Amino acid sequence: MDQIIEVFRRAAHGDVQAVFLVVSVYVFLGSVYSLVHQFRVDRWPSTKGKLIQGGSGNYGVKVLTRGNRDHPPNALYEYDVDGTHYFGARVSPWGSVASHNIKFILDRQIRGVGLDETGGVDVYYDPGNPRRSVLIRTGNISRLISVVLAVTPLALYLHTYGFHA
Repeated sequence: MDQIIEVFRRAAHGDVQAVFLVVSVYVFLGSVYSLVHQFRVDRWPSTKGKLIQGGSGNYGVKVLTRGNRDHPPNALYEYDVDGTHYFGARVSPWGSVASHNIKFILDRQIRGVGLDETGGVDVYYDPGNPRRSVLIRTGNISRLISVVLAVTPLALYLHTYGFHA
């Protein structure tokens, strides 16, 4: 425990090796969490929903259809589970950052949403908490990216500094 505290103390004082280690472990843990979440979402059931918004604007999403505003402003889609109406805003388990610099990620994710002939979409929801939902499941490429993101910083740290903190 003292070694962990020492690493954080050194990182707080700007030690490059300590900062590199802390960031590497943080990215590893976040990527592993993302990977586990992706596998969990793959087991969620689906229901039909309706797309409310789509495409990215300057700071999020722009309206695609619907003129009336009887939904939360950040909702992308609506759906029903066991007679209860829900609104969802997550496109994929990866989450989306729609900043100006990387809004193409949200555009690409939304293009991956399959609309049927009536404008319906498949919504995948958490059976234990139907408020949690996504429009697309991730595939092997996304899982591979999560693994690479998890391993690369730690591998670079070990290559650069070895096993010494």
